[in-house]
Amino acid sequence: TPTSSIERIVGRLGAAKLKVFGLRDECKHALRRKTLLLSMPNEETVDELGAVQRAWIMNYAPPQGHVGDKFQVDQRCPAFLSTRVWEWSVASGYLSDADAATLMEGNGFFDHKPFVQDVSRGGKRLDVAAEFLRLCGGDADKRDEVLAAHHDVAALWLQAIAAIRGAPVLVVGVGVDGSKLAEERCAAPHAHLVGKILHPENYLTMRGGGIQEALDRGDAVALVSVARVKRDTHVLETLCAHAGVTTLGRIETLLDLLRPNSEVYAQLREEMSARTTAANADPASQSRKGFFE
Repeated sequence: TPTSSIERIVGRLGAAKLKVFGLRDECKHALRRKTLLLSMPNEETVDELGAVQRAWIMNYAPPQGHVGDKFQVDQRCPAFLSTRVWEWSVASGYLSDADAATLMEGNGFFDHKPFVQDVSRGGKRLDVAAEFLRLCGGDADKRDEVLAAHHDVAALWLQAIAAIRGAPVLVVGVGVDGSKLAEERCAAPHAHLVGKILHPENYLTMRGGGIQEALDRGDAVALVSVARVKRDTHVLETLCAHAGVTTLGRIETLLDLLRPNSEVYAQLREEMSARTTAANADPASQSRKGFFE
């Protein structure tokens, strides 16, 4: 029966989660740490799983404000996706308050990497993959085992949601690793990949012309093109259409964030072009800058 089928899927999801918990404990023991927090899906009951309408597949969870082993939806980047981008769209006249409220409901999140891990240490930004390997005890085989088990959870999480709702889950890949997982494991018939978007940190940094401020602080800044932002805008508009939301014209919230930074991005592109030319002439002359990485 449909009910027993759903129970089986939810049971398999619970078992897959327990496997990740067990692997976490092995890594914690290898590191001789008392704690090693996880970022696992918040939804556990049938009602909670059935409430998810769209799934955002992200990268990893930073420790700031993280409590327990569940995904922290109120952290800076997920909050941008589930709330702030829609609030800013209302403020700019692209959405009504009621439609924004609709889009703020039914958001589920999943991280590519299961461990809560530091963004920086000693004032230096960490390599995400290298830090995850360190948390796996520096063992590449263990890292692969942990990722495989965690990504099995992603697939079963979406399968359970789809079974309960009776329809595929809308999925958005966020950033490089989140998009990779979305493409590899979030497949039909359980999920529909709406698209891929830039990591929210790019847009949060843009606000108020903040790219120049970030560069002045010495922060790493990714080069972002108008075409890329238009692609992300299309993803947001597609989510609106699936939610039955009628936009008040195009949603240009992301483009509005980009525009005050256009001159800075143009300067960065010129500098990158000059560095590329110099590197081609003399590879030893190339110096690495954060915003090119």
